[in-house]
Amino acid sequence: MLFPQFSSPIPDNLSITDLTLPDGSLGSLPLKIGASNRGLFSGGTNEVTIVAGGVEISRITDTTFEVDYPLLISLGSASTPSFRFNNEQSGLYQSNTGELAISLSGSSKYIFSGSKLSFQNQLKSGGSAPTVVAGAAAGSSPTVTLVSGATDTCGQISVISGSSGATTGVMATVTFNSTWSANPKVILTPANSNASQLNFYQGTISTTQFTLDTQNTLANSTTYLFNYIVIQ
Repeated sequence: MLFPQFSSPIPDNLSITDLTLPDGSLGSLPLKIGASNRGLFSGGTNEVTIVAGGVEISRITDTTFEVDYPLLISLGSASTPSFRFNNEQSGLYQSNTGELAISLSGSSKYIFSGSKLSFQNQLKSGGSAPTVVAGAAAGSSPTVTLVSGATDTCGQISVISGSSGATTGVMATVTFNSTWSANPKVILTPANSNASQLNFYQGTISTTQFTLDTQNTLANSTTYLFNYIVIQ
């Protein structure tokens, strides 16, 4: 098919079928827009390259979109993010100078600023649960478990001491589901009145596990609850 010649501007109702253009190159654009140094050419199989000012700006393939220069976009807002997903009020925008915010359903949820991350809503941990085993301080045949919903980041440890043999030392050892890159910090708090009466603390710590220790002897057949938060 011969290339059609059009006057400027091109009519809105123009319809072209079966138009095949040669691949072209940076110096020989088969489709030019206005000036001779703006247009499109095919730089490879399933690839279209966009040219502006005689320079390759971006490439579009059947699987990727590559940009050679910084992509400048509007700042946007929580209700109209600069980058949107499915034309909804969810995406990314710049909330203030040096800040990048994530908007969900028109409301800011997370803001990145330098090395800080701010949460505008509740923080929920995820991932698979760690495991826990009883220590000698829990006594003879104790029941030591993690309450449902526990993760490597936070959870609750339940220690039901045995009927005899309780002592000081390790009550429980928690092994993380995923190994940390460095030893994390563990924050422990009592979750019932029995636990609040103990002098308990984090004992040993490594990238794979930590221990829950006590300086007091546990009462026999008694339930102790402890909350934990782990960060690195």
